[in-house]
Amino acid sequence: MRRGSLPHLWLVGSIALATTSAFAQTQPVRIGVLTDMASVYSDASGQGSVEAAKMAVEDAGPILGQPAEIIFADHQMKADVGASTARRWFEREGVDTIVDVPNSSVAFALRTLSLESKRFYCSPAR
Repeated sequence: MRRGSLPHLWLVGSIALATTSAFAQTQPVRIGVLTDMASVYSDASGQGSVEAAKMAVEDAGPILGQPAEIIFADHQMKADVGASTARRWFEREGVDTIVDVPNSSVAFALRTLSLESKRFYCSPAR
């Protein structure tokens, strides 16, 4: 890990849990950062969370011999936008886990979706 940088604990835990589903694959571990890029939570998460995730993946190196890949999207503070993005990521783009999700309405929508698709998501929303 770089001196002076500490990746979010939720990201490190999510990477570990994502390896469970990705271990049998030959594809990279795909981690989606679904965050607020332009509204109320953008200062606390937003682009900073994306960069922190990229730094954490870079510091961690290969996960069980597989490279990790970060993708990101803005949920626009709308549960339907967040849920449709997450569904597309899980069903078509092979995302193993979704992290960040600072908005509770989006987090609640993802809870149901993640249970249905048997995928993990991690949200700091309360």
